[in-house]
Amino acid sequence: MNTPVRRVYLAVWWFNHAGGMERHVTELALALARAGIEVEVFSQLPLARSSPWAKAVRAAGITLAAPGRLAGALARVQQRWPRLSWTLVWSWNGLAFRLSHRGEEAGATYHRDHDVLTRLMVRRIARRARVRPPDLIHVHGCRLGQHSLLQWASGHGIPAVYTEHTTIGDWGGPFDEEAPWVADASASIVACVSETSRSSLLAALPVSRDIPIARHIVRGPVRATATVLGERLRILCVARLARHKGVDVVLEALAQLRREGIEAELRIAGDGEERANLQRLATELGVAGCVTFLGEVHHDRVSELWDDAEVGVLASRTEGLPLSLVEAMAHGRAIVATRAGGIPELIRHEENGLLVDPDDASALANALRSLAEDAILRERFGTAARRSFERGEWSEESVVRHTLSLYEDARERGVAMANAPTNAWVRQHVRAAAGTVRRVFFVLWGLPGNGEMERAVADQASALASAGVDVHVFLDRAPAFLNRHALHMRRAGVRLIAHRFPFSLVLRIWLRIARALGWNSEAAMALSIRALTRACSRLEPDAIHVHGWRLGRGWPGLQSVLRLAEERGIATVYTEYANTGDAAQLRTSATLTAASAAASEYLRHAIGGESEVTLIRHAEIRRPVVQPPLTSSSRIVLLAASGAGFPTALLKAMADAKPIVVAASHRDAAILPIRHRAHGLIADADQPGSAAAAVVELAADPLLAHALGVAARRTFESGGCRQMALAAELTSIYAVSSGGAA
Repeated sequence: MNTPVRRVYLAVWWFNHAGGMERHVTELALALARAGIEVEVFSQLPLARSSPWAKAVRAAGITLAAPGRLAGALARVQQRWPRLSWTLVWSWNGLAFRLSHRGEEAGATYHRDHDVLTRLMVRRIARRARVRPPDLIHVHGCRLGQHSLLQWASGHGIPAVYTEHTTIGDWGGPFDEEAPWVADASASIVACVSETSRSSLLAALPVSRDIPIARHIVRGPVRATATVLGERLRILCVARLARHKGVDVVLEALAQLRREGIEAELRIAGDGEERANLQRLATELGVAGCVTFLGEVHHDRVSELWDDAEVGVLASRTEGLPLSLVEAMAHGRAIVATRAGGIPELIRHEENGLLVDPDDASALANALRSLAEDAILRERFGTAARRSFERGEWSEESVVRHTLSLYEDARERGVAMANAPTNAWVRQHVRAAAGTVRRVFFVLWGLPGNGEMERAVADQASALASAGVDVHVFLDRAPAFLNRHALHMRRAGVRLIAHRFPFSLVLRIWLRIARALGWNSEAAMALSIRALTRACSRLEPDAIHVHGWRLGRGWPGLQSVLRLAEERGIATVYTEYANTGDAAQLRTSATLTAASAAASEYLRHAIGGESEVTLIRHAEIRRPVVQPPLTSSSRIVLLAASGAGFPTALLKAMADAKPIVVAASHRDAAILPIRHRAHGLIADADQPGSAAAAVVELAADPLLAHALGVAARRTFESGGCRQMALAAELTSIYAVSSGGAA
């Protein structure tokens, strides 16, 4: 990009505790401000008045926005009663309170659509962006928890960089199974703080991508400070007092040292929710007299503590990349830590420190004993740790230079994605399949954030809009502000038409009363049908696509929509998403389709087999790709890049994870959705025997064939090919339906 980055929003999960993520964001904000970049910081969780990070940021003149006391109280209620929590639900023109039930069962999906603090932060950023739009949003989070903000930024054309600060999967906690898909599609750059964190994130993402390492700014002394020996071994632990930091294991190891007659004292710098429990544990273990809980300590004071300490210890159960150990290395201190997260990337066992397994108090005590009994060993490890720090790129200049390069890459990738040459290829083949289809109306009863039907509808509407079809989605109520499906569709250019608050609330109340009294609830949908009628008169759609389940039981206006379409001679398509339960009888000339094989069988049984049901093959819910088993009997698909049937055949082979050989000219090969030896083999169509040689190569190497098939499947899921196939499939159905109606 020709214009440099001038204004950046930094969004962080929380900004209170003495943690690595908070310090990273603080140091980065201050460094970027010193480099002449306008920085604004947004915290999702409320701030404590004593937050040292907030004081440092505001002292530098940087704007810091965070929720107020009311939002903090609501957040505490959510934490205290997660199964029954009041959630603030924002609509487009107002707000309402809704009582929501959150499942805590094992394996339950954690949906953040109605998280009050997420909504408040995105609302605040949206308002600020209207006044002073940023060049880029840099989101810092844990376990991809800020994916709603990423999707919002992507939907508004703002490049986004996401930095993951933990190792995904190391410990339990809120994790939305759709977060990897949203992050992969919305963030221009995804970075991690360590190699281990990168590996865990790559395993979660739907497709492999380049993930750079985001280094921290650590300000160590010019040279390692000398260690003053004392009568007791002085141990320092700088960590937030949370369970995953393993401070309880350190206390147990200290108790074991004391029982063996080794004099040692422990200082713990940090605070957290486990402080009272840890103090109680220290008393029970009999080490309260040699343990000092210092609470939250200012950064300058932490440097003094390292100067006075002899050994640093960290017994984390999970980690990203702990800055406390980097500081210990900068001061030249011997370190004992666990093999968790990115710690082994900093500490190499018996080279610049000692490593033990998490939750092993005996091993931790043995390592501390070896350092307590050998001052020369402590000195050797401390010197080696200092050399490791000097070789690392922890300086402000290096980190700012690397961060700005990521920002420029993010902006360039955003432009490249918008102008990708594949879009022209997609439109060309979709137009060929569509014939005269130019405008389609979608009709469904609502748009919750966690329904399978809603996900499929969002995929279908976005695929059509991305291919150039004018898509309007009619709803009987407005979607939530951070509804992922609404953001996804708006980003693709879909127009959502719905009743606004408070009318949508009144309508829902009336529907409940009508159903309870047994009245004809279709009368309550009159205004929704009236809006659809006006749109049909003004815009003249080529088809109306109705989405429902149990043949309209979930949406009372189905029959009205079908009658409207028949009266005006508009082709109608009905898609069934249910696969069980009692169904209403449907008598209509609409083209019947189903989103899955089970739904197709259900619909065929419900209508008595009188009409043909078309399966929309690619309308299934997005989910992580399951790698097919390796077999020696994988069929190789040979295609020629010519003829009208080529794109559909190629996409089907990719969806089925088949090893593919494509015979194409150099010009055709340049626009294919696959790359040679990355997702398949591309043979030269002008060279005799080239395609045969490629087939023989795959047949002789089952491992290569299997790897290329899996890569093709992943590309189909995440590289736009699935969207391409879905758009072509739908427009073909509309074209056939329109011809029948005419």
